[in-house]
Amino acid sequence: MPPSMRKKTTICLLSALALLSSACTVATDDSARDPGPLPDDANKVTYWKVVGSSSSSTGCTDSADWAGATTAPSFGNNSYLMYKVVEGGAKATMQSCPTTSASSCTDSTDGGEWIISGHTLTYTDDPHIIEGDAKCNYVMSPVWTLVDNGDTADWSIAMPFAADPAKKDCDAFDQAIKDNSTNGHGLLGCSVKLDVELDFEKTEAP
Repeated sequence: MPPSMRKKTTICLLSALALLSSACTVATDDSARDPGPLPDDANKVTYWKVVGSSSSSTGCTDSADWAGATTAPSFGNNSYLMYKVVEGGAKATMQSCPTTSASSCTDSTDGGEWIISGHTLTYTDDPHIIEGDAKCNYVMSPVWTLVDNGDTADWSIAMPFAADPAKKDCDAFDQAIKDNSTNGHGLLGCSVKLDVELDFEKTEAP
């Protein structure tokens, strides 16, 4: 596969994480926090710090040509996830924050809105197209789920692959991927999962 294609498939996964930001030390409150989002979180920015992550995959090719599409990204030091709960508490908007001050945050142009149900936030990302050949493209549709436990949160991103409805004749192309792998898998039916451990840092009004 041409390097340009491998680069494109890598970007598909990385773009789902564009809301993470590297930042300096954030001042925190050591008192225990109830699971949120909390009623007084409306119109405030919540900062979560990434403290660990792991990834897994099922039914995915181990061909090096497609590693960019099937390898979940990792995180650098001081990586954060930020969002702002909207008035009423039913949704939260993704935030882009160049500093650790909430006054620097703006609604992210790369993301949309979390749907809030109790202590669980869910976001369905736009599908990412992964090019195959003249008859076949794949679509990867990330679904983000964040469970707010109070002082910690569990964030997972499920990334299932399927044939693109617009170019779905993928049997032959997928068989070629299987033939070039050692585990006998292609991309049809492949699913990558990223599990991220988060520590609560702060909730702050802009």
